[in-house]
Formats: sequence, structure tokens, C-alpha cells
Amino acid sequence: MRILLFTFSVFLLLQQTGFADVPINYYVSSGGIDANNTCTNSAVPCRSIQTALKQVTHTKSLVNIARGAYTEGDMEIKAGQNVTFVGGWNNDFSEQTCNPAGTTIRTGKHYYDLFWISNQDNGQRADLTIKCLTLKKLSSGDITTAVDIYAGSGGESNLTMDHTRITGFPDYAINTYAVDNGIISTKVNHTTFDHNGSNNYTIYISASDGENTLHMDHVSIIRNGTAQNNWPTLVVYSFASGTINAFLRNTILADNQTGNANPFDIVAQNSSHISLTAINDTITDNFSSRWRGYGIESMVTNSATMRIDLKNTILYGNHGSAQDKELYFQQSETATLTFSADYSILGTHNILGSVSYSSTHEIHGDPLLNSTYHLQKGSPAIDAGLCGEWIKNGWFYLYKRIAPDDDIDGDNRPGFGKILGCDIGADEFKPFPWPMFLPAITGHH
Repeated sequence: MRILLFTFSVFLLLQQTGFADVPINYYVSSGGIDANNTCTNSAVPCRSIQTALKQVTHTKSLVNIARGAYTEGDMEIKAGQNVTFVGGWNNDFSEQTCNPAGTTIRTGKHYYDLFWISNQDNGQRADLTIKCLTLKKLSSGDITTAVDIYAGSGGESNLTMDHTRITGFPDYAINTYAVDNGIISTKVNHTTFDHNGSNNYTIYISASDGENTLHMDHVSIIRNGTAQNNWPTLVVYSFASGTINAFLRNTILADNQTGNANPFDIVAQNSSHISLTAINDTITDNFSSRWRGYGIESMVTNSATMRIDLKNTILYGNHGSAQDKELYFQQSETATLTFSADYSILGTHNILGSVSYSSTHEIHGDPLLNSTYHLQKGSPAIDAGLCGEWIKNGWFYLYKRIAPDDDIDGDNRPGFGKILGCDIGADEFKPFPWPMFLPAITGHH
């Protein structure tokens, strides 16, 4: 009896400390073997990522991918699964370098999506994590979407991207759709989107009678779309009674082209709600041939509500074929749209409807960005932003940080306790040389 009680106590302790949910490891290498292989032995890896995914039955799984190029497609994460794909491993899986260029997953033929979740199970959850990988569309093949996420019927789907590059997908780089009480959470960190969206949106975040959340941090969305494409680059779209909460930090949205559309489109319809918070972002050099806002367009109709808050953000230097404004707001009589900006550099704006618009501590003038959207010496954005604030709490003061602790390159911003002196935009100015790309992270295992 004592042995049974001891065993049961150890089992409870393992559950509480998380060891009961240790992931099962799977291994993939371009020199591996698929036939009769469980993919669980690092000395005998599988050859294809699809083969490893087919072995996944455990709720938490880690697919380790050796450096090289893989042609794949139609990789489904099912309800109840939690799967992480991580690249950058050497051939014996003893060392990892988190450089997306080292491990590329290319699209195969005869599929629509590279990765996808279609979670329609009430109470069920599906998690997909992509790390240290490049997702690339080949010129041939049918796949047009890199990651497609759906949640309905009360199901929950979660997407995490870290140190990833997505390039060449004509439709969606990311498409998420929450419907019928479904919940989706998307977290994108240290990731680049380029040369996507020639036929459709690059990033599409939507909710209809569901809830969708987007977090972007240290993200570059550059050189997507074409002048002939009539779809926005980044879309946040709610309708019915959907809710979307979006947070952007240290994000660059630049050099994207659209035809009769806007690079950044925010739309709320019916009785839905959108909240967008943007801190230390740079939105510049985007082109639209649409007659209205060619930086950000915000539209709210019916009884929908929308709130947009910008802090330490550059929205300047976007351009179009017509002489119009970089910011465009449209609100119907029964809807509510509130816009506020603080310590930001803004272009001109146009308002249709009774929008609540305010901009405090606005910095005027050209931010003087170079060809990679870094600040140059003499920019009015340098040291002009808000770092944080001291808030009185009873007898004490608490420091609330506003600006991120570092910039898009990983350079430190002014530290704890600072009120002013952080730079505006995604870059914290450093004298040349500054890093051209995000630094690779090496880990020994």
C-alpha cells in the first residue's frame, strides 16, 4: 500500500511540475530514411517532414529538422495536437543554429496549404509552432498559402512563429479565421514576410462570431504585393459579432504595393469590435493606387466599434497615384471609431464621419529613414519618444514601461526608469555599423 501511495504521489508531482507533458522528439534530415521509420531516433532520422508528422500521436511533439531544403505540403495539425517544427540542427542533432536561411521548407505540388489547422471541435485545442525555418513557395506547384488557421464550433487554434521567414506565396503568408465561438491566437516574433501576396492578402486576421488575437514583435513586412494586386498587405477584419485584439511592436511595414487597396486595412462591421495597439512601429514607403489612404485605412460600419492607439510610431512617407492622405478614417453614424497617437510622426489624414481623433506630443518632419528603414543621423525621431512613466500607487510609484526594451535589431533602448529619450519607430539609432539582419542565435544541446 505504501508503494502504491508513493507511486501515486510521484505521478501527481510529475503532473504538477510539467514533466508528465514532456514532448516526444521526432527527427528529420535530408539524408534520412522514411520507410518503416518512427522518426524518434536521432541516429536514424526520417527523410521527410510529412512522414514525421504522420507519426505524431502525442499531444505535445517536437519535430527537429536538420539544415537543408525539404519539399513538403498539406501538413495538418489536428485537434488535440501541439506540434513544434524547429530547424537549424546539424546532421547528428547535437547543435542548433537558429538562422532561418539554414533550413527551408519548399512547397510541393497538388496541395493548397503548406501548414494548416481546421479545428471545429468544441473544447479542443490545436497548437502549431514554427521556429528557425524559411517557408518558400517554389515557382511550380499548386500551394499558394503558407499557413492556414481556422477555428470554429468552440474550438481553439494557436499559431506561434519565431525566427522565421515566409517568402513567395501568391495568396496568403498567414490566413486566420475565427468563427462560431472559435478562438485563435497568433504570435509572430523575429520574422520576415517578403514577396508574398501577388494575388491576395499577405496577412489576413479575421473574426466572425469568434475571437482572434494577433501579437507581432520584431517583424518585417516588406516588398509584398504588386501594383496590379487589389488586395491589402495586412488586414484586420471583423464582422458579425467577432472580436479582434491586435498588438504590434518593433514592426516594419514598408515597400509593399497594392492596386486599388491599402497596405494596412482595418475594417469592423455589424456588431463586431477591433482594438489595435501599435508601439514603436515604422509604416513607410508603401504604395497604393487607391484614391484614399495609402498608409492605413480604417473603416467601421453598422454598430461596430474600433479603437486604434499608436505610440512612438512612424507613419510617414507612404504614397499613391492620387494626391490624397496617408491615414483614412470612415465611420457610419451608428458606429464608433476612436484614434489616438502619442509621441508619433504622422502623415496627413482624412476623416469621413464623426471619428474621435487625437494626436498628442506629435513630432513633425521627415524621419530621415535610409533604404533599410533605419534612422539616420539628424532624424527628428531620435530621442523623441516615450520610454515609460511613473505611476503613483498609494504611497509608492510604479514604473510602467511603454517602449520595448530593445529595437528590431536587438539594440537596447534607454533602460529602466527612463521617461523620455527612446527613439520613435522600430529602430533605435546607433552609429554605423548596425546589423543588416537579425542576428542568428546558436544553442548547444
